[in-house]
Amino acid sequence: EQTTVTAGIDLSIAKLDSPDPVTAGGALTYTITAANSGPGDATSVIVRDVLPPGLTCVSASGSGWSCSIAGGIVTCTRGTLSAGSGPSITIVGTAPPSAGIISNTASVSGNINDPVASNNSATITTTVNPVLTVTQGIQNLIRQVQCLVGSGALSSGNGNALTAKLHAA
Repeated sequence: EQTTVTAGIDLSIAKLDSPDPVTAGGALTYTITAANSGPGDATSVIVRDVLPPGLTCVSASGSGWSCSIAGGIVTCTRGTLSAGSGPSITIVGTAPPSAGIISNTASVSGNINDPVASNNSATITTTVNPVLTVTQGIQNLIRQVQCLVGSGALSSGNGNALTAKLHAA
C-alpha cells in the first residue's frame, strides 16, 4: 500500500498603509504581503480584505494574483504560493471624506490545513485628518473626477473640462 505525505504549510499575512495619517478624500494605499513558511507549497490561496466604510475608487492588483472587488471586499487568488514571501498586493483608494480612525483587516487561506491560524489575519488602523486647505480640497475633487472617468460614470471629455476648471480655481 502506498501512502502520500503532503508537506505542511504556514500561511501568514502582513499589512502596511501609506500615508498614515491621510487627509480626508486623499489617496490611500494598502500593501499586503502573504507568505508561506512552508516547507510545502500552499495551493488555492485566497487573500480577502474587508475595506473600511467610506473608502472609494478602489483598485487592487499584484503580480501573479487575480483580484476582484465586490461588496466592499477585495478578493485576490493565486494557484500556488511557494515557501517564502509572495508578491505583494496593492490596494489603492480614496480615503473617506470625514476625519476619524478607519480600520482595515485582511486574511489569507489555502486549501491545505494551516496549523498556525493565529498569523492568518492582520488589521491596521489609519488616521484620517480633516481637509485643511483649499488646495487639498481641490486635489481631492480632481481625484474624484478621475475616479468617475475611470469607472465610466463620466465621459473623458467632461472629466477633462471639469479637471481644467478645478486646476484654474
